[in-house]
Amino acid sequence: MKLSSPPNMCTYLLLICCVISVAHAAFSPTCNNLGSTRVKVNNSLLTCKAITKTQCRLLDQRTNKKVFHVCQLQCPQQSKCITGGQLTMWTTSPSAVQGSSCEYASSTSTSGGNTPWLRSYVTPGMYCAVSDDLYESGVSCGSCYRVSYSGSGGSDLGRAGSTIVQVVDFGAGGSKHFDCYVAAHQAISGANTGVFPVAYAKVNCQRSPLAAVVLDGNNAYYTKVLFAGGVTGVQAASITVGTITTPMLRVSCATWAASLTGATNKAVSFQLTFSDGTTGSIFGCFSNAWPVATGTQCVMPV
Repeated sequence: MKLSSPPNMCTYLLLICCVISVAHAAFSPTCNNLGSTRVKVNNSLLTCKAITKTQCRLLDQRTNKKVFHVCQLQCPQQSKCITGGQLTMWTTSPSAVQGSSCEYASSTSTSGGNTPWLRSYVTPGMYCAVSDDLYESGVSCGSCYRVSYSGSGGSDLGRAGSTIVQVVDFGAGGSKHFDCYVAAHQAISGANTGVFPVAYAKVNCQRSPLAAVVLDGNNAYYTKVLFAGGVTGVQAASITVGTITTPMLRVSCATWAASLTGATNKAVSFQLTFSDGTTGSIFGCFSNAWPVATGTQCVMPV
């Protein structure tokens, strides 16, 4: 069955949320007045009842029962909401992420035991593979998107929903495509499978400690490192051993490599430029014991 997205899904989502005033028919919903606004959702006339300035609930006029909290369905006010996206279900296997291209959950990356970069999204299953236009040759590894479904359209029975997901892999196919682990798919659509039209916007991830994990160790002349954590993906990186700084090249996705001078027993630090243009550092690493074994981590506190 050929699916088509609603002509103005982002506006539709914003109307439901009652957070951003959007002109639609006779309505300009807002919670700022702490009043009530009637909105039509899936041909049912509902009342959007304000709880606070930023939270609303929908009440069925016939029963006065709460339908769902709608504050979570909004497109972020600071981001551009893009319509015409597609949601599918990637896998029900929690171990599939271990083989994903960003390598956040690979056996080598997690061998050190301390994996704070997995806690916010990978551990609870809020992650997706995306199409190449969103993956950006690996720059989007570790980036987050709010993905929202209006409740209209889709191949299976679902309900309106929204959540923030993290990019961990590519290969979703097509464009504007989120192929998500079953828990994320269900959070967005209310269904365990199926194809659904979605709107989305890039947002900051929940901040986690910046981490460098050595994936190719015990070599003073070459290293490969995974960078994880922060609030978005890494765009550029360099490594400093002692006083010598060397630019790193992206090996693939979230992993970076550099050819080094062979210096040993030196302080090591990493300098990162993120996809949003901000910078950060991971320093004081490895207790001047360079080179270090594969799986060794340097984690900065938040």
